[in-house]
Amino acid sequence: MKNTKALEVDGINHNTANGYSVYINEDKSLARNDYLLSKASGASGYYSTAEDLFKFAKALRNYKVLSKKTTDLMLEPKVKGYNTFLGYGIDIDKSFEETIIGHTGGWYGIKNEWMDFLDSKYTVIILSNFDNEGKDKVAEFFKSQISKKLETE
Repeated sequence: MKNTKALEVDGINHNTANGYSVYINEDKSLARNDYLLSKASGASGYYSTAEDLFKFAKALRNYKVLSKKTTDLMLEPKVKGYNTFLGYGIDIDKSFEETIIGHTGGWYGIKNEWMDFLDSKYTVIILSNFDNEGKDKVAEFFKSQISKKLETE
């Protein structure tokens, strides 16, 4: 994962996209999120690429990140979340007759979705440098499309 790094909030970050948010200005016009980034938590201040996240998903699925025992413990549903169950740092969803693991995240001007369909071995990674007040349903679209594909196979 050569393109996954901590964001230098007080420095220059090469080859990264600026985030744009409709939440910052009262009139909902787009604003850059440069001043809202932080290294203060694991939930922000990092960037990656779809390729690196795909490598991570594949390595996690094949027990290259953690042992099988620890991976299974991580992926065991522990708590009922908003639309899914939560394991240790990961979402676990049982829908479309499929086990889907992943994580959704975002901040002002930044959104992402990682879904790993364990049974069919599909991985979907969506990265965006724009938020739109949660009006998009991109992840649900991908889930439904993969479900349709599986039904025809």
